[in-house]
Amino acid sequence: MSSNKKQGSSLIQYTAAITGSLTALGYGLNLSWTSPVIPYLTSKKSHMPVPKEQSDIISSIFTIGLILGYLVNPIIIDRVSRKKTLLIYTIPQISSWLLIIFVKKFSALLIGRILTGFGYGGAICALTVYLSEIGNIKNRGIFLVMIPVFLNLGFLFVMILGAFSTFNILNFVMLLVPTIFCVTFVFMPDSSYFREKNENDKMMKLMNTRELNDNDDNLAKCEKLNLEYSRIDEKKYIEKKEEEEEEEGNFYERNFKLNEMRIYKLIANKNNRKALLIVIILAATMTFSGSVIVMFYTQQLLSYSGFSMKAEECTIILAGITIIACLLSIPLVERIRRKIILLYSGILASIAMTFVGIFFMLEYQNFDISQLRWMPLFGLTIYQFTNAFGFLNLFYNFQCELFTPDVKSQAVTVSKIIITFFMFLALVRFQQLVDILGLHVIFFVFAIIVALGTYLIFKIAPETQGKSIEEIQLMLKSRKFFI
Repeated sequence: MSSNKKQGSSLIQYTAAITGSLTALGYGLNLSWTSPVIPYLTSKKSHMPVPKEQSDIISSIFTIGLILGYLVNPIIIDRVSRKKTLLIYTIPQISSWLLIIFVKKFSALLIGRILTGFGYGGAICALTVYLSEIGNIKNRGIFLVMIPVFLNLGFLFVMILGAFSTFNILNFVMLLVPTIFCVTFVFMPDSSYFREKNENDKMMKLMNTRELNDNDDNLAKCEKLNLEYSRIDEKKYIEKKEEEEEEEGNFYERNFKLNEMRIYKLIANKNNRKALLIVIILAATMTFSGSVIVMFYTQQLLSYSGFSMKAEECTIILAGITIIACLLSIPLVERIRRKIILLYSGILASIAMTFVGIFFMLEYQNFDISQLRWMPLFGLTIYQFTNAFGFLNLFYNFQCELFTPDVKSQAVTVSKIIITFFMFLALVRFQQLVDILGLHVIFFVFAIIVALGTYLIFKIAPETQGKSIEEIQLMLKSRKFFI
């Protein structure tokens, strides 16, 4: 392949990845939307005053929509293309914000949050699979890192808009993002285009690098090459048969059975169970170490510290640091081993949460903390940096690198359902826990959880950086688990 063709192909890959990642931007906007909105809705300035006790409902009900989107996604994504799936999910995304903007009632707000959760829940699953399939072994990690990068860009935009704009302007921006995505992504190729191209490139590389003579050794290489070609031909034949079955009306029934078989394989296969356990522990570590609380209640947490800067300004700094961490991770994700990133991120995150806990403990015990009010912002900044650089990136990478392609979409869905359930648990009674335990106890618990989770994942997870799916599966098989 000529250098011009390679550059053109790479440009298409990155354009598709960036355009597709607008879904992650919208996902981040919706996750952090409550941070500036809850203080507004519970204030006297609100056009629709909400009691503080009901603010948890607005935060947690979003996760119900996410879970519904996750559950529906496998049904859609394996019946239509990845691209069409992402476009289909823009319908509930756009509808939800039209409802919230034009029907100014609390009930409409809750329905809108469920709808937008549904739209982005399914879309983020589809995006994870799409980005993993358009990439190859050299840039796969880079494309998957785009999800947390754009997610945290959404976090930053919400904080800026929450600080300097009105409730209505913020909501119109939320509507604008899926609209722009829909208009631009419709021109992007589907992931099947990249899969076929990567397979063709692999075959060309094999042909160019093998010297084919008449001895027995080279005959074996020829047979192996022919086998690889036959697998591609078989795959094309299967895809052709699927198209024929769709025309005959049998496609949906067959695909439903296939989806059931893949879910069974996800649970029955020992390697898949091991991979799922790793992802679950990572999801629990990330969620219960404070990432969700920081995302949903940033302004509220920083307002407790009494720092000289406004809480709104502090959240912008926090979001900006998070973006820097994500951007730094793009060139480094394929150069530093995943487990090294995990280890150092976990250590720093645990120290950061302990640091914040000490501040609130001193405040609880009525010490003079007038010179220490910078500590929560500093601690949360370090935590967000390590979380964005480490845990968040690894969560998306492990979902696509630890599972075989035949169960990947189901694994992504299950992973998303589990982490969203954890999010719901973390959010649903947070306000009451603050009143009962105090913030210092909560942050000390965060520090313990992140330390324990990091140790467990470091011990059981294989190193996936630069490894093929076959090598990763062999490493999983060699690990002794209790499942």
